[in-house]
Amino acid sequence: MSLFRIRQADENDVEAIRIAHRRSILDLAAKDYRIYFIAFDISILFFASGSASKFLTHHVFYRLIPFMEFEPKVYRTIIFVRHGQYSPNPEKLTALGRRQAKYAAKSIALLNPSKIHCSSMPRAVETATFISGATGIKFKPREIFQEGLLPGTVAFDRFIKKGKSLRQRKEHNAKTKVAKRNADLAFKELFKFPTRGQSTEVVVAHGNVIRHWVCKALAISEDKWLNLDVSHASLTTIRISKKGHFLLLGFAEKEHLSLKMRTYV
Repeated sequence: MSLFRIRQADENDVEAIRIAHRRSILDLAAKDYRIYFIAFDISILFFASGSASKFLTHHVFYRLIPFMEFEPKVYRTIIFVRHGQYSPNPEKLTALGRRQAKYAAKSIALLNPSKIHCSSMPRAVETATFISGATGIKFKPREIFQEGLLPGTVAFDRFIKKGKSLRQRKEHNAKTKVAKRNADLAFKELFKFPTRGQSTEVVVAHGNVIRHWVCKALAISEDKWLNLDVSHASLTTIRISKKGHFLLLGFAEKEHLSLKMRTYV
């Protein structure tokens, strides 16, 4: 998702096709309006001359009024980072996972974050250590950001129950409740509305909870998180405005990693 600016232009001009990236600004004919809007998964946007101004005025401007923010000066930016590739026994980053974390840390350092949150699980702590080294920011691991058995789709529920005894199902249900409670506590802490200035915070966590938080922030049914995928050491960015608007600026971005370095499981 990208954030675009539409500004006044000559109605007779034909605007060129522009590629939509996270921080790009797209100029299109829009009569006398200067507005911001959100475009979901749009990679190429084109309008022909003549009817562009009328189309934008009547079909875009009025429909997007609830989402508009004019030059927001107060906001918080949260960058969610999934840990690097890891091996489970003992739990630690692989050689590739350490390289992934190192490259992610370099990209994050350029954004000048002010705070790092981190899961207490070893793979997340190790990833956060690279980010801490690149930014000079200390962090304290916390359980509310760790991985857990979150409620999911029917298929997911069947998976954790298939072939399980009654005692095992009760244990799974108990773990799910704890994971959901932790995820909700983390969400409440992270997604507070800012009151002044701008800030950027980093959250090193896990694929399940990152997808869960994104769905919750965008008011998408939370059982849809399994329809999303987050690669190792990818960056997901959400901006929170003073008015309480959540903007997904980027999801599972991995441009800092070469194709050979990208892994998912």
